[in-house]
Amino acid sequence: MTNALGDPPISIRDAFYKIPETPIPQGADLIRAEDTSAFFVKSAMYNDYLQFENDLAQICELILLFCESESSFAELGAFASHEEIASKTLVVVQDQYFNDETSYIKLGPLQSLINRNSTSVFTINDGDIGINGKNYSGIKLTTLKERLKSPIEKRLETLKEHTRLNVAREGHIIKMIVGFLQEFGALSRDEILLSLQHVGINIDNDRLSGYLLCAAAVGWAKEARKGDRVFCFANPKAQNDAAQISLSGVQLPKNVKRRRAVIRDYWDEHDNDRFRSIAEYDGIAK
Repeated sequence: MTNALGDPPISIRDAFYKIPETPIPQGADLIRAEDTSAFFVKSAMYNDYLQFENDLAQICELILLFCESESSFAELGAFASHEEIASKTLVVVQDQYFNDETSYIKLGPLQSLINRNSTSVFTINDGDIGINGKNYSGIKLTTLKERLKSPIEKRLETLKEHTRLNVAREGHIIKMIVGFLQEFGALSRDEILLSLQHVGINIDNDRLSGYLLCAAAVGWAKEARKGDRVFCFANPKAQNDAAQISLSGVQLPKNVKRRRAVIRDYWDEHDNDRFRSIAEYDGIAK
């Protein structure tokens, strides 16, 4: 991809990121896996980028995949064979790749996605958007935006999020972690692992590292050292709760805001360092 917005696009994907007014719904964020450096992926105990992309994809509402290179075709095969990821994927592919009736790309992963949902594949004509052979510099951004807006909206309409926790789904585990952070304000890694055990999720610290990296990549959470302790925090600007949590065996308000206020009052009285860390991250003072 070219970095400067003024540079001519070198691919359809590159052109998509250069559209001034993106066709994605208002309020949504575009996340690119490659924006997370290889150093952080490795430090989070991922053995390869594919596993990181798989985990990251599961917490995204929609996976938009532009199939126009060898690497993207490899991703297509991996994503189409993963039930959770395939269920929320929209592939944008050029006519010549889709209309090749002898191509495994058409008969294999693309057809597999279409069999699941007809809105999961959208074909695009080179001449329609300004591609001339292998030259992508003439792509008309306004036309590309118009072509992609409707299929993105249609694909989003078909998606149904799982409402009950499924401990076999990485995306659910990541959302559960963020939900605990939202509930308690700040937790250490050991406390996160213990909280997960209470809902039947048993993972080790290495796997937790990967999940926290995914949460950080989409802006849901961060990890920071405060004094001699390391805490994980949920993004206080998040508009929605990552998980609905019901605490049993304790006398706490059922109302979420009041319950969380009580928990923070407890930290203020019994763990002032933690409370001040939460207050600092939330941008409040006491």
